[in-house]
Formats: sequence, C-alpha cells, structure tokens
Amino acid sequence: LKLPQGGSAMVPKPAAAKMQPGATVQLTGLQARPDLNGKVGTLTEFDAVKERWGVNLGKPEGTKLFKDVNLIVLEPDVASNMPIRFGAALAADQQWCTDRNILQRAVPSGRTGPLEPIMWHFQQNVCRGNQELAKYGMSVMALVKQTPSLKQEPLLDDPKLNGRVANFLRAFRDAA
Repeated sequence: LKLPQGGSAMVPKPAAAKMQPGATVQLTGLQARPDLNGKVGTLTEFDAVKERWGVNLGKPEGTKLFKDVNLIVLEPDVASNMPIRFGAALAADQQWCTDRNILQRAVPSGRTGPLEPIMWHFQQNVCRGNQELAKYGMSVMALVKQTPSLKQEPLLDDPKLNGRVANFLRAFRDAA
C-alpha cells in the first residue's frame, strides 16, 4: 500500500497463523461493505469450502464470512490499550481543528459500540470521506496495534501525507 499522495509505508500483513476461533479481529480493506471497515468481531469458524472466516460482529450484523486478508487479529494486550490510543488521537484531532477553526460533522446516532463512532469520525471528518486515505490510516493503526515497538514506523512526517491525518496517526502511535 502506498500513501494516497504518492509516498510509501509499511503495511500490516494478515496474521493467518494467529487466526483461531475466539480471536478478536478488526475488519479492513472491504470493498463491497466499506461501512464495516474498522468493526471488531470474534472469529467463529473457518469455512474451508468458501475459504472464509466466520466473524461474529454482534447485533445487528450477526455472523458474516470474510477473507483472511480482510482480518487483522487483535492481541489481547494490544486491544486493552486501544481506548488510550484513540483518546489521544481524538484529543489531538480536536486541538488540530480548534487551532484551524475547522468544524466537524457529528457522528450519526446509529454508530454505536466502542470503535464504530471513532472509525466514522476518522473516515468522515479526518479523511473527509477519502476512502484511499482512510484505508491507509486504518492500515497504519493496525500496524501500530500489531507491532507497538515500531515507534518511528511508519514515517508520519512525510509532507505528502495529509497533515490532519498525520496528526491523528502520530497521536495514536505515540500514546500508551
């Protein structure tokens, strides 16, 4: 994956070896249902015929089948610091907007759960609906979640990267 404005970045690889029923996963890179990108669910079972994992997304979506390339396994210890990371990223974005007098769209009332409102805010406010930029940002967040020791990777000081997106991602990376 490349930066939307032409730079390059590290991209998380699916953790197929860690995929097992009961694992917590995040959906990413979905084309047919981009509204599900960022949602978190639990692996149920692998359908060998369809070569898809069952993921229980809770209500109202229920269990759906996904390719392993669209799943990011969240490690239990990594998942526990997510509120800290997202809190820091949201605070940094709020300050960014305040400093630049930028108004934000309110998260629709139908967006519930711990991650869905944050991911909507990231996709619609921070990335301004740019799906390619949002996909890149979610890949960076997934990489940080999977490998927190990569403090300086990916490089978020690339001038080709949207400043607001870079600000959000740096705060996410540097928290916790």
